[in-house]
Amino acid sequence: MTHINIINDTYKYISIYIFEKMTQDKELILEVLKPSKYGMSIKKIAENLEWSRTTVTKYLNELKEEGKVFDREIGQYKLWLYQNPNGMTLTGEGKILLRAYMSFLKNLNKLHPEIEDGKEIGKGIAKDLDIENEFPVNFKKLVKRPLNLTQIAKTLMDVLNNIYFITYEIYNFDPPILNKNPPFIILRIKDSKYINIPLHFDILIGLIEEKVKQFYNIDVDLQIHNTLLEENIIDIKINFKKFRQ
Repeated sequence: MTHINIINDTYKYISIYIFEKMTQDKELILEVLKPSKYGMSIKKIAENLEWSRTTVTKYLNELKEEGKVFDREIGQYKLWLYQNPNGMTLTGEGKILLRAYMSFLKNLNKLHPEIEDGKEIGKGIAKDLDIENEFPVNFKKLVKRPLNLTQIAKTLMDVLNNIYFITYEIYNFDPPILNKNPPFIILRIKDSKYINIPLHFDILIGLIEEKVKQFYNIDVDLQIHNTLLEENIIDIKINFKKFRQ
């Protein structure tokens, strides 16, 4: 065997070893992220694995390109989450709760078709549960004048994606429509499995409306603005009424 062949074989084995090691390391990051519902910072991931932040950052960026993780900015923080290939990360218990919730909504509509506005149910949930302590969305920083519609729209999209105990899904959005005078925002949700259960969205907007009023200290009105069943699209409109001083 020539020296060139020995060098080529050595290089090949080293390359295979490095590739396998990188693959294993990235799998370790995924295993750390999978149980997290609300995401983890690079610092937290690095502490869990006892790695440097530089190494974690490198692997996260590669995993993001591979479509296995995604990031979300919450205020000044960037959190990383596992991207389930099927769109959801559910335990067996979670799957049962999801089916039970969807069945509850369908049967509630069937038994009580007179219920046209589920917002009051959502508002009741908001008053009963301090959900703002369960996910990393900082409402209080957004109490500013004049209204920062871009920031509010982004925060509301984060809120929708963090009310995991009800939705059990990460929503996909088109860029929000922002109107300054009069002020309103339209959020377009795409590809939701709840598109045929409008009561779900009534409950959701009631819950969010109540929480926004509490933390923004402004009066808002959330409504289902438009539903396109064939395109699996639902628009939520946020109207801003007078400020509460």
